[in-house]
Amino acid sequence: VGRGGGPARAAILAQPPGSVNGSLRVTEQGEMIRFKFGLPEIAQRSMEIYVSAVLEATLQPPPQPKKAWRDQMNRLADRALTSYREQVRENPDFVPYFRAI
Repeated sequence: VGRGGGPARAAILAQPPGSVNGSLRVTEQGEMIRFKFGLPEIAQRSMEIYVSAVLEATLQPPPQPKKAWRDQMNRLADRALTSYREQVRENPDFVPYFRAI
């Protein structure tokens, strides 16, 4: 869920909308199994965290992106397209360079 020991709940809720869909596969490092599931009380709490996050990610509608975020992404996409075309399509040296490498 979270590489490097990141919080499980936050990692599950950060998944793309629709990707959790009521299920989750988790791989734990060997030494972490003992810490998360070695004692019944801790194992129960770990499972509660996983189950509640999966339910929340599955049942709550995904948040709508803010308009400012979409606008910024559109500006970035436009700039990326322009830069790509300038380098690949409009630069007469690109194809010979590409073929040379």
